[in-house]
Amino acid sequence: MSVELNTLAPGDIIWTKICIHLGDLAYKHAQSETSKKIKDREPIDRICVVLETNETSVQVTYFSTFHEANDLPPTLDKDLWYPVQPAIQEGRYEPLPGWNVYEERAQWASLRQKHKVTQQKVYKFKETLPADSVNAILRQMKA
Repeated sequence: MSVELNTLAPGDIIWTKICIHLGDLAYKHAQSETSKKIKDREPIDRICVVLETNETSVQVTYFSTFHEANDLPPTLDKDLWYPVQPAIQEGRYEPLPGWNVYEERAQWASLRQKHKVTQQKVYKFKETLPADSVNAILRQMKA
């Protein structure tokens, strides 16, 4: 459902456009449309979790499934990705509980940076991430 930005709370799962850092590109030689947009620093649609809110924006991080892989691609730094069940623990972070949008897929929350979202309406999923999971991600955020 489409909601006003100022109605969001930490833990809400939303669909929005963000710019992915080139360092988060798992397959550097990939030629997909998504990979091309990342390389060109164009915003792409991503499922994100709200980490912090204020009157005019929210801070989010995004989730990736890496083409439905069961483990984190070896080209990526394990300290920059928080696993979400059914992803397995590969680095120092124990996987967070899964949530229903991609319950059957391993996924990871990016820890590289928070992304500021200012668009006034976003699509919000009915699922939310528990406060303990949001706090675990925030504690490990790199920027």
